[in-house]
Amino acid sequence: MTVVLQQAVSPARAAAYLAGYDRVSGYVVRAAEVSAVTDLAGLRHLHGLDAGTGAVYILHVDTSPSWSLLAAGDRLDLPGATVEGRHVPRFFLNHTRLTPGARLWRFEADSAPVRVGTFRGVAHGWLDHT
Repeated sequence: MTVVLQQAVSPARAAAYLAGYDRVSGYVVRAAEVSAVTDLAGLRHLHGLDAGTGAVYILHVDTSPSWSLLAAGDRLDLPGATVEGRHVPRFFLNHTRLTPGARLWRFEADSAPVRVGTFRGVAHGWLDHT
């Protein structure tokens, strides 16, 4: 069974993805466990982002059988470790290549999320939906 991971990425990283960058690393959560969080404030809180005013970019990536997720445990001191009263485990993903089908979303105030890109694999790169 494939697990989809979710990671907040900076606007600069989002632009790099659309320009061809194909790597991912850092702290992630399982997307299914946080699917109810779709508003900007909730996403910022969940991912420990500054309380800014711009868009939030979210990467959804299917796991690969070769990946190993390390439990973040107490090493991660970020707010928002609960969603709807449930603890949300965080994991650290070592630097690796994205899996084909990864999706990049932009969340903005007062509008529905917009898929801005889809990673089609190493040979074909990103499809820019903007």
